[in-house]
Amino acid sequence: MRAFALSTSLLLTACGISDKETGGADTGTDTNTDSGDTDTHDSGGGTDTAIAIGYVFYVGDAQTTNEGTAYTWVSGHFGDVVENASAVVVCTEMAVWSDTGTAAAGGCPDCSWAFDLTLSAGTATGPACGALTGAQWPGLEGSWGFADRYVYVYGDTQFLFTEALMYYSTYPGDQGWFPLSYNYAGYGYDTGDANSFSFMTYAGYIYYYR
Repeated sequence: MRAFALSTSLLLTACGISDKETGGADTGTDTNTDSGDTDTHDSGGGTDTAIAIGYVFYVGDAQTTNEGTAYTWVSGHFGDVVENASAVVVCTEMAVWSDTGTAAAGGCPDCSWAFDLTLSAGTATGPACGALTGAQWPGLEGSWGFADRYVYVYGDTQFLFTEALMYYSTYPGDQGWFPLSYNYAGYGYDTGDANSFSFMTYAGYIYYYR
């Protein structure tokens, strides 16, 4: 859906994730000389290591307090998890979300709250993280919001999203608020409300050595 493609374009670029799956095969060039082998570690006498596909999900949480319609940011986290083909988490990258004190971009549709947030203190844990350290998240700043209910219009069709994490895209020609993570028609992983919220949404895939 267009909402996902546009709202995640900068995030996907930040962490080198592909948003289109082309299959589980290794698309890189195999440099070994033995036939029928798809590994890339034969030279130099190293141990053969298979390449596996990992499915990446953006995950995080947000906590706020409020007096009426005035919300205050308390704490939050943003990052990603990588699951293997058996849905086992093999890498988790996470960073701390903090309010910058700068006003968020205006006009967040149906949002209970919107803040300008920045990430810091990135970490990575798990056997498939490899060179990933969580370092791509710290310093990433942007406007985020939360909507209990958000009506997304696509052509002549309306879609009711609930528990929606909204993201302000600064992509040239497509600036504006878009839903990044949401529940729709019984599908979705987002839970909670404007004061305590957690989310999880598919982002793309990577290949890793297992």
